[in-house]
Amino acid sequence: HQEMIVYWVLLYCTGITFLILGMQPAYTKICPSMDIRNTVSALNKLAGCRVIDGYFSFVLIDYADESEYDNMTFPELREITSFLMVNKVSGLRSLGRLFPNLSIIRGERLFLDYALVITNMQNLLEIALTSVTILRGSVAIAWNKKLCYAETIDWDQIAPGGDHFLVGNSPITDPECPGCACKNNLCWSRNQCQVCVYFISIINLIPPSLREWVTPDGEPCDDECVGGCTGLGPYNCKACRRFDHDGGCMKSCPSNRYAFENHYCVTEEECQDDVVWSKPQEWFVWNGTCIQDCPTGLEKTTMSSCERCKDGKCKKECYGSVVDSLEKAERLRKCTHILGSLEIQIKSGQQSVVAAELEDSLGMIEEIQGQLKITRSFPLVSLDFFKNLRIIQGDRHFYFNSNYSLFIKDNQNLMTIWNWDKRPAGRNFTINMGRPLFNDNPKLCIKHIRELTTIAGFKDVKDTEVTKQNGVKFACNLVELNISAHLTFSQSIVIHIHKPDFNNTSLIKYIAYYMEEPYGNLTTAIPSDDCEENAWKLNDVAISEEDKSMSNLKMYHHTITKLQPDTQYAIFVKTYTVDSTGGQSPVLYVRTLPSRPSMPLYLLAHSNSSSEIVVTWEPPEKPNGKLSHYIVKATMHGDDPTYLEARDYCKYPIKKEETTTPAPRLSTDDCVDKKPEKKRPGDVCESIDPHLPPKLYDAPTCEKYMYTLVDSTRLTPTAEEHEEPADLIRRNIKDEDEDDRLVEDLEQFNSDGTYASFTARYPHNVTLVTLSNLKHYTAYTVEVIACRERHPRDSATTKRCSLNAFTTLRTLPDPKADNIEGGIKESVVNRTVTITWTPPLANGVIVAYMLERVREGSGADSKLMVECIPVAMARGSFELRGLELGSYRIRLRALSLAGAGEFTEPEHFSISEYSSTNIIIITFFIVITILLIGIVAGFVYYHRRKMNLQEVLIASVNPEYFGLPTVDEEWELPRDRVRLIRELKRGNFGVVCEGILSPQGTTVAVKMSIDDEPSDRDAMQFLNEAVVMKQFTEAQHIVKLIGIVSRDRPFMVVMEMMAKGDLKSYLRECRNGIPPSPAGMILMAAQIADGMAYLESAKFVHRDLAARNCMVSDKLIVKIGDFGMTRDIYETDYYRKGNKGLLPIRWMAPESLNDGVFTSKSDAWSYGVVLWEMATLAAQPYQGKSNEEVLQYVISGNKLELPPVYPRPFKTIMAWCWRWKPKFRPCFFQILSELEEHLTVSFRTVCFY
Repeated sequence: HQEMIVYWVLLYCTGITFLILGMQPAYTKICPSMDIRNTVSALNKLAGCRVIDGYFSFVLIDYADESEYDNMTFPELREITSFLMVNKVSGLRSLGRLFPNLSIIRGERLFLDYALVITNMQNLLEIALTSVTILRGSVAIAWNKKLCYAETIDWDQIAPGGDHFLVGNSPITDPECPGCACKNNLCWSRNQCQVCVYFISIINLIPPSLREWVTPDGEPCDDECVGGCTGLGPYNCKACRRFDHDGGCMKSCPSNRYAFENHYCVTEEECQDDVVWSKPQEWFVWNGTCIQDCPTGLEKTTMSSCERCKDGKCKKECYGSVVDSLEKAERLRKCTHILGSLEIQIKSGQQSVVAAELEDSLGMIEEIQGQLKITRSFPLVSLDFFKNLRIIQGDRHFYFNSNYSLFIKDNQNLMTIWNWDKRPAGRNFTINMGRPLFNDNPKLCIKHIRELTTIAGFKDVKDTEVTKQNGVKFACNLVELNISAHLTFSQSIVIHIHKPDFNNTSLIKYIAYYMEEPYGNLTTAIPSDDCEENAWKLNDVAISEEDKSMSNLKMYHHTITKLQPDTQYAIFVKTYTVDSTGGQSPVLYVRTLPSRPSMPLYLLAHSNSSSEIVVTWEPPEKPNGKLSHYIVKATMHGDDPTYLEARDYCKYPIKKEETTTPAPRLSTDDCVDKKPEKKRPGDVCESIDPHLPPKLYDAPTCEKYMYTLVDSTRLTPTAEEHEEPADLIRRNIKDEDEDDRLVEDLEQFNSDGTYASFTARYPHNVTLVTLSNLKHYTAYTVEVIACRERHPRDSATTKRCSLNAFTTLRTLPDPKADNIEGGIKESVVNRTVTITWTPPLANGVIVAYMLERVREGSGADSKLMVECIPVAMARGSFELRGLELGSYRIRLRALSLAGAGEFTEPEHFSISEYSSTNIIIITFFIVITILLIGIVAGFVYYHRRKMNLQEVLIASVNPEYFGLPTVDEEWELPRDRVRLIRELKRGNFGVVCEGILSPQGTTVAVKMSIDDEPSDRDAMQFLNEAVVMKQFTEAQHIVKLIGIVSRDRPFMVVMEMMAKGDLKSYLRECRNGIPPSPAGMILMAAQIADGMAYLESAKFVHRDLAARNCMVSDKLIVKIGDFGMTRDIYETDYYRKGNKGLLPIRWMAPESLNDGVFTSKSDAWSYGVVLWEMATLAAQPYQGKSNEEVLQYVISGNKLELPPVYPRPFKTIMAWCWRWKPKFRPCFFQILSELEEHLTVSFRTVCFY
């Protein structure tokens, strides 16, 4: 019986034990920091964890298969208090599958400032942490080759205020990415959109501001919820903002609970129970909280309480250990006395971070009872983190086989021991027993070691204790260098380095350090290691052996480039030597010169009346100097009535868009932007082509991108190549003050006294202006230009004003402008009524009239008739013919671009029977008219037969060629001066020969007509090219006309000889030989663009730019040529559309094919095709498609595919040239700017650009 009692007692106790061990439900289990590595199965340690009180690291799993993660999911995990890091884990495809309910990463401790780190994941496809919120820290997601959804997340929503690092991931536009189906392109995966919410300000909480979450039904979550909630109230939160107690979120703990880790409420028993909370050290209750250590200034008593330390100094004893990581160093936080030896061996980490963490963890240590050993700690630069260390006892009980109590060895970057004058313990340092040993610390100067041994009381230090391997890689003997600023520019500084006094043979190079320092009182530490990450940038200044041997060379010079304008820099120089003697200069402060400001940001304009526009903007992001004023321009763009009359507004009326106020939306899968969208200048950025340089992640506005595109060092002309802020480059403008030139055309008025254009200047502190006295319902382009103050070193050509930010909008309509003043008047003749009126002022342009008439009386005949009359049929009058007899009432109103005006007052008239007199008069006039028509027709017929005139139809793609050419006397050449040598190329109507021009003996190209007796039409077409070419003799990259032989037949056009023929033939010949190099192709492209830029500046549209129309000289210089002659030779490249002339449709822009519109922008499209021809060595564009198929293909919005191989700049330029809308295509000056860094000196010397 007693044995049974003992058995049941033991069974009961065992059950109670297991009950205590498992008393905590899975949903409240708190786990310590975890470092999972090497095997996937180690993830099972997470089972049941709801909170990780610390960090979670999942790293270094090299050969895992995707199937190993099939059953790995931990939906219980809701919170991580420190950071989450995943690195080099193979096989994992979705982080959200592992942690589907992770709601909060608090970031109480960060990994290099980051709370979420995902790097080097070769198989990761998506993150999918859809509910996560980061309270502190940034996000680092880098080098994940298959991760498509890194940049499709607004990380500022998840981790507000963070400096996020996103690089090396797969863009969503990659062909292997499945894409994003969410609005605003914000998604975690293809069909899983990011839920964007609004931010609210929470007082007395962790900054930055936290989110306001909603339930799945759209109701606001409880204020204590973070990361979302499943329903209303504090017991349905996914994570708690303050304290978690019994499954609910509370602002503070109840009276019988104690705050644990600032997040949980526990009983006193739970606080002291290591099993329940997995706490490695003893915790106790004090002052309403569950704590591990007493607060600063207090120490723990034997009764698990805290009391003030004696003399204000608290003593905390800790056992010695080996510190090989920052985590182990953290275990010694607040320790003052080490019971045993302390060894430090930290092999990796950023120097500044390691130093700060060690100071925070080991800075309180005052005494070490055993040995201090520091070995192979590569991040250590100094021992300043031991700022309170005073005594090393050297007790031999704590270390063996050594007589050294201070052992410093093999620390490759250690440079100093202590800054004795700044450490709290001062020079109070003693080693009671044992000796010091310093060996193989290559950057630690022996003088620093001697200083320590002297302070510690050692007078007989041996060479074996302080070896010569210390300080062998550092200039321990410093000589002061003298440097000075020789020249300063806006983006560079030239410094002079005065030659030092020590032996030059040991000098390898100089290193120039520089950084922005606006205040001139440098607080950033001067770097001690060239490889250390810090705020300083550095340049190597090489020194040749010849320079070293020159005794009369007193100084070297070096140019520091890529600087910011109008910025003060701190600069110093130090030597790089092979021995311990070196030099370093004091810090020199130099300010760069001002430069051209960037353009104003966020330009917005709206019309608040029919005569006013309100304009607002923000200052430039980079003023590059001190702003002095803004220049605001407004230019009117009147509507073209002739152009608008081509549309029948009665058949195709203007549809007014309905303006509605959208209902507020709750958080759904569609993202709601937290900030209103700011319109860009001219809405240019709404259609930025994906082939152009990608948007930077941290660019807050499209203006920043557009400024980079238009005004970067790659695209902006240099100081010698000036560009007007709102116009093309012009070289013939007289140098004058830029401000005066920008405001010289101050005011132009319309006939009604309103502004057609004006320019005004405003102070730099004005960013809102109202433009008045404008014409009603008229489009105005508003430009804003920022200008800085003049600098004494500014030249006459220095640009002090920015590019123009611009937008175009209409003023509001005048409600009375469309009313017909004076009403209408009618005149009745038989059954015809002529209605006359005075046209109204109109909002824009009158496009139609609405005529309303009613036949007065009773019955079915009295219905209302409304007739719309296009303006082309009613210019102040209109006739109603064939009206029935009776009385009528009519009224009229005008329809403009802004809408309909008011009806006029009704007018009444009657229609009666015809009179016999009127019939006779009408009959007489009809007979006379028929006779006159017959006489005129007979005369014309007779005259035409007599003269035997032929109908002439001229099909030309360029109307500017139309008309009989006339040859000036200065261009006429005697025929005997031209001697033909050989035939070069022949067509159906013309031949090109090589000739000699006497008496100079110059080799020339001669074009002749085949027919000795050509018709007038053939002669006109043949000489037409020469007439055009006369205008362009000054251009370097357009084939020059030498003269014309037109006095007798056959006609001759004499031009400069282009020995290689046309570019198309040259490229095809290269297929069997050596093709042009990429640099050669780029130079050819620049030469073509330069020729086209000349034509563009002359307001000439080429209309037929193609490789066959570009000529190549014997020096491989490409020039624009063949203004109209190549249709004869390359007839297969042209296509006749209907009854029109031959058209080069494979080179034509969509608007040219659709509407016959040719502009410089359509020439830009053709230029892109020429680049394509160059890259493919003159392949036929749209190969495999017929001309009709090409026509439909292009006007349907398609374009050429990129060639398989092409020079790198071609991709950007081709994509730019093939934009669908002409206004988004570049001008040829912008193309040249894009190619500028690849241009040769010889090209720059002769180019028009």
